[in-house]
Amino acid sequence: MLPFTSLDAAGSPGAGAVLDLGRVEGTFTAIVWATGNPTGQPADLEGSHDRAHWIVLQGGLGAGYVASVNDGPLVRFARANLRYISGGTSPTFTVTIACGGSDAD
Repeated sequence: MLPFTSLDAAGSPGAGAVLDLGRVEGTFTAIVWATGNPTGQPADLEGSHDRAHWIVLQGGLGAGYVASVNDGPLVRFARANLRYISGGTSPTFTVTIACGGSDAD
């Protein structure tokens, strides 16, 4: 599956767009970009079975982070969640998510 942008230049805390995988998956990669030199590790990669109840697959992601979850909990939905923003000058965050192994569609 091609990478999906969950947070796109987000300038305030909150959950990003949700990706419905159409199947369950347990392998994910998230990449975090930021502008404005923020501090801390404010983003989480989250997953859900039902799009209502979310778990953290990988937490504490900051600017320039790449997070990989291999053989993690099986979930159908994925998103990034920006918990807070601190430091910098008008910082924004972008988080992309890819899932599956080399044989994923």
